[in-house]
Amino acid sequence: MLVEPPFTAALARDDHFTEVVAAIRARARENKDVLIRRSAAMRYVAEQQAAAGQSRFELQNRGYHYTAEHVGLVVRLSLERFAAIK
Repeated sequence: MLVEPPFTAALARDDHFTEVVAAIRARARENKDVLIRRSAAMRYVAEQQAAAGQSRFELQNRGYHYTAEHVGLVVRLSLERFAAIK
């Protein structure tokens, strides 16, 4: 399982950040790994929050919470699938 790094507005135009995210996506695709698209999700939420006038702190707080939740869900589903194969 791979997880993209967190997105912030400061990184929106950062070429190195874009390359890192692209490399993670490529590696996940090559290895058929599960990819948690944290950057894409946080970018979407940031755009929605900016329109609603919410703070960047709230975005980071949500990002950490939801990422942990998604990683936990993927691990649980993987374990259930593994148990079903046995």
